[in-house]
Amino acid sequence: MEARRTKRRQFTCLHCAKKGNKRVTEKYRIVDHIYKHHVALDDCPFYCTLCMFRCTTKEALQKHVTNYTKHTALAGNNNDQTRFLRNNANPKPVS
Repeated sequence: MEARRTKRRQFTCLHCAKKGNKRVTEKYRIVDHIYKHHVALDDCPFYCTLCMFRCTTKEALQKHVTNYTKHTALAGNNNDQTRFLRNNANPKPVS
């Protein structure tokens, strides 16, 4: 079997490029980067108020609760971790 390398479009964070930091990668990674570093917490589609985690999907937020050790350490023995998870009805669009 022959492996082919597909050419994908590369995207750059314009906020970081202005500061001299060039970040070039796939679009979904740039969108995640922008939400994490350049958008206010309450403007993100989904976020965690306990550890300030931000993401674009509900599935990623639920996965975060079980997989992110800092979150589980901060939550402690609290079984109801959903009280820290937020869904924004009007998130700031990133394009």
